[in-house]
Amino acid sequence: MKAFFSFIMAIIMALFGLITPFFTGITGDPAQVPGLTVGEWLKSLVSSFNLDASPYRAEPYFESVPATDTYFKEVQISYERGLLTKTDMFKTSDTLEISFVAVTLVRAARLNLDLDAGLPFLDTFANSAAVPESA
Repeated sequence: MKAFFSFIMAIIMALFGLITPFFTGITGDPAQVPGLTVGEWLKSLVSSFNLDASPYRAEPYFESVPATDTYFKEVQISYERGLLTKTDMFKTSDTLEISFVAVTLVRAARLNLDLDAGLPFLDTFANSAAVPESA
C-alpha cells in the first residue's frame, strides 16, 4: 500500500510539473501555486492524513508561527509528525511553492500510517467462496 501511495504522489508531483508553466502568466513565478498559502496546504495535509485530532505541544516550534496564528495547530502537528523540520523557513501566509508541496509529500510518504484501516474495498471478498469465477 505504501508503494501505491508513493506512486500516486509521484503522479501528483509530475502533474504539478506539467501544469506549472500555465501558472507563470498568473503568478509571474512558475514555482508558486496561485491562491494557496503554506498554512492552507498544511491544514489540508494534516486533515487528509487524519492527523488533526493529534495532541500537540502548546509552545511554538517556529518563531514565525506564534500560538495565535490561525494555522498554529497544523504547524505543530506537522512538525511533530515529521512533515516539517527545524530547517524549514516559512510563514503560514506565504504563497505556497511547488518545492514545499513536494518536500512535505515525500515526508508524508514516510509516515507510518495505517492506510489500510477502514477502507472497505480492500476486503470486498472476505469469504473466498464469494469470489466470482470470472475474477
